[in-house]
Amino acid sequence: MRRAVILLLLAGLSGPVPAAGEREALLAEQRDAAQRERQELAERTEALAAQLAETQRLLTLQDAYLKRLAEELARQRETVDEPTE
Repeated sequence: MRRAVILLLLAGLSGPVPAAGEREALLAEQRDAAQRERQELAERTEALAAQLAETQRLLTLQDAYLKRLAEELARQRETVDEPTE
């Protein structure tokens, strides 16, 4: 008995069963929503790939800059360490 009451309540909550035309319209809407979501995900993936490439480029530049700074610092230390005559 309890199960029957629950099933009746759930059937009432789900609303009426849509007609064939309504079902097709719902399916078309779901397909359109899925297509828009796929497009958005593709665009986000492309943007992230571009951001990753730019980040890698900047890291390469930064590494080269830090290497030059380290070399300059080593040269300055050598100059300071040399005895003056």
